[in-house]
Amino acid sequence: MIRARAPKDPSRPRVVLATRLFAPEVSAGAFRLRALALALLERRAVVRVLTTTPPPTAPAADPDRQGLEVSRFPVLRDSGGNVRGYVQYLSFDIPLAFRLLFSRFDLAIAEAPPTTGMVVAAISRLRRRPYAYYAADIWTDGTAAIGAPRAVTSMIRALEGHVMRHAATVLSISDEVTARIQGFGVDPARIATVGNGVDTDVFSPGGPVAESDDPYFVYTGTMSEWQGADVFVRAMPIVRERFPDVRLRFFGQGRPSPDCGNSPRG
Repeated sequence: MIRARAPKDPSRPRVVLATRLFAPEVSAGAFRLRALALALLERRAVVRVLTTTPPPTAPAADPDRQGLEVSRFPVLRDSGGNVRGYVQYLSFDIPLAFRLLFSRFDLAIAEAPPTTGMVVAAISRLRRRPYAYYAADIWTDGTAAIGAPRAVTSMIRALEGHVMRHAATVLSISDEVTARIQGFGVDPARIATVGNGVDTDVFSPGGPVAESDDPYFVYTGTMSEWQGADVFVRAMPIVRERFPDVRLRFFGQGRPSPDCGNSPRG
């Protein structure tokens, strides 16, 4: 499905965003890329997003924006409706190579995983166009954290390092991630630390407020060893020594570690 074809204007730079997640799908990556696309539009770029068909649970899409073209393609999803897993990634990456071959662009931007970055890097080199890589996470660290075989971690490290070292720009979400990117041998001058950010059009202090008889902490986001969500569970016994009525509530998706969700009254 293609929406809102951009007007032809040779004076405006053409940017392609390659991402398996994009609005209206609800995820941090989708919010980040939507904000990036809108920022590029404000700078008079013509933006084309190569992404996936959202799951049925996704909210309604935003109205079309002038200059923004969104091209969607079906993709394999896991039982939770997520594009997560090697087979799911490949179901996006393989068609992406052909979609990029027939796309006009002056700059391509790849969102993780590194396999998507490799596809964008290869096609960009073939087309003699620069590309940028959006490093929201260090995937090598993630595979090591979940106990993946050493061969898998080494392969991911090689892919991730190659993609970032050959990118015209690497976008980083934090100083800590920037430091890890430099550890792959990336020139610091080509790293832009843009921050994680938040979409204030979606998340704001206004709106309904949930009532509760007891104080509570809230964790929102993906729950897994990779994100370290279990640190909050392990901290709860210490917190409850002083505040015995406090609760911990998780809102999100993913595959929790065995410790997550096992806190008393959690």
